[in-house]
Amino acid sequence: MQAFRFKACNRGITYVKEEAVGIEMDGDRATVVMLKEGGRVTCGVVVNGAGAKAAEIVAMAKIELPVRPRRRTTFYNLCSTPLPRCPMVIESFGVAGLHFRPEGNGYRRHSAADSRGSRRDRS
Repeated sequence: MQAFRFKACNRGITYVKEEAVGIEMDGDRATVVMLKEGGRVTCGVVVNGAGAKAAEIVAMAKIELPVRPRRRTTFYNLCSTPLPRCPMVIESFGVAGLHFRPEGNGYRRHSAADSRGSRRDRS
């Protein structure tokens, strides 16, 4: 993320390291971001970089975003049998899921916990 911020700043973007606590809207456009220390940033565009907590930010603008944080686990595995031209594989079941993709000489595996916080995939 530092590289993105650095490049954006080099292109004229103003980076403010402070917590946003509110967003003023004019119709469907954000016009002001209110900051925790009392400052206000007038804007034409707001970039929401909150990731899994993005819903909390857009809620300040009275927008509902169906994104919620979930606990995830990541593994890197080497495979004794090469899988040439292996695509990213996604297995979705219920609220938990798993996907893996080739990365370097191995495979990156990501999985999520189910709504009870337990592991759904046991491989």
